[in-house]
Amino acid sequence: MATAEIKRHWGRVAGLDCLISCRPSPTLHHCHGGSMREAGVMRAKGRKTSNWLVIPIDAEFHTGRLGIDSGGFTVAEWERRFGRQADFLDKVCALLGVDVWAKAGVKRGGE
Repeated sequence: MATAEIKRHWGRVAGLDCLISCRPSPTLHHCHGGSMREAGVMRAKGRKTSNWLVIPIDAEFHTGRLGIDSGGFTVAEWERRFGRQADFLDKVCALLGVDVWAKAGVKRGGE
């Protein structure tokens, strides 16, 4: 269940443009696999990672034809093509002035 603080965070993230296309009104993607695993973030099959670890991406890159969650790409292939999710989260931190890694209880890079 999303807390009021998480819902405010999601609203702020949704107010950003897509980090890939720069188009407005992105969807929120819960980051998982690939660079997230390298950063020390694991998730159980069928479960989302922390609600803090979301990035704004256009629906096309989320669940659409080029989507990370569309089944058309592995996470590794998607990250090679469009960018690392962990780097996108770092950008969200910089844009919003909040350390989402710390909020999620993750020591960046598994440190």
